[in-house]
Amino acid sequence: MLDIPLEIKLAIIDNLASAVRDPLSGVALVWPEVIFRIRERRFSAVSLSTTRKLHLLSEILEGSPSLCPIVHTVVIPAGAFTRSVYDSPDLPRLFKLLKKLTNVVFYSVDPLTQPHTVDAFQCLPNTITYVDLHIYQKTVHPPPEPLSKTLELLRAFPCVETLKLECNPDVGPSLGSDAINSVIAKPFTSLRTLFLFNRQFLKSASMPALMERGLFPNLESLTIKDERWDHRSVGVLDGLLRCWSNTLRELRVLGRGIAARTPGAPMFVLPPNLDVLKFEISFTVRRPPPGFDDGSYLDLWIRTLEQRCRSGATLRSLDILVEFSWPKIQKAGAQEIARFHQIDALLGSSELNAMHLKWHLVRDDGFVTFENEPGIYDETSLETACKWVNENIFPATSARFLTEAGRNRFGTTYTPTVTHL
Repeated sequence: MLDIPLEIKLAIIDNLASAVRDPLSGVALVWPEVIFRIRERRFSAVSLSTTRKLHLLSEILEGSPSLCPIVHTVVIPAGAFTRSVYDSPDLPRLFKLLKKLTNVVFYSVDPLTQPHTVDAFQCLPNTITYVDLHIYQKTVHPPPEPLSKTLELLRAFPCVETLKLECNPDVGPSLGSDAINSVIAKPFTSLRTLFLFNRQFLKSASMPALMERGLFPNLESLTIKDERWDHRSVGVLDGLLRCWSNTLRELRVLGRGIAARTPGAPMFVLPPNLDVLKFEISFTVRRPPPGFDDGSYLDLWIRTLEQRCRSGATLRSLDILVEFSWPKIQKAGAQEIARFHQIDALLGSSELNAMHLKWHLVRDDGFVTFENEPGIYDETSLETACKWVNENIFPATSARFLTEAGRNRFGTTYTPTVTHL
């Protein structure tokens, strides 16, 4: 055992580090030369789920300052004791020790009822490049305080490159001109990737103004997760896309969307240099809220892709998820099939000229009932159902990406996944 090369010992440590039970203490007794790697694995990421853990870690690091540079990730998970962790005086004490921190994941942050949180965040080092922030507020506060406090929290991360932001509260109406000028005085120039889980952060009338004036001037990748789109929310996102018309390369809109049946023809004007586009469409038995439906959402993306084709700009890669009910899609009416064929023709068109397709088919039959028919449970295999959908609902997409002849002809590639819920 003593003759094993150091490189192999380190590989063994890396493999053992993912074990449920900690086997590394025993290894350190027989291989003292790998203690440095054991420390790296044990302390590189820490989770502060209770004040006891927070206090213990602070004591350990103060007593062994050589361990501090090893800690790169701090997570405060959601749980029964999360609030007490944010209120603890040990939190800023710990943050001051972690000079090499690069990643933080914070759940259940409530800066309005926990004012010490903002102060604690100001003790974080400016080395942090990855931020996953979940803001949750239990009480209603006078606007525009929620938005200003959110932005105040973000000031703790001047070098952030990837930001994941989930805002539970209503962020309120617009900020005053003085407040906007103060915010944009220090733009987040390093930010390249932004994830927004629900659009609460963008609902304030201040956000378009902040983006237009360069709050996130160099954004390259935007992911938004939301399922309900009305005329206003489509307009907000479209305006933001125009703000990043010169920089944005990737857009992902997650969620099996529905759209409001509103007058006009809302759509997104995709940035000219966009390379990657992801969106999800659904044709299942779910019942949308009044005034919304799947078809309007599909029309939204049809208009968006038609405009893209007219503009002469192309897309390098498409990432499309189609969720369908097998019994329902077989009984789809002529108008519904025509909608699918419209978007299919665009996805497979030479004008769009996409060269790679990530193609996700999700079968979700639910418990389907049709007029004058009992509930249906269909035993058709997932493979058979997906093959039928590809050939009959998406023939142009299949011809360009899914068949070997199409891939040879157009030089395309694809990555398929299929799922049965």
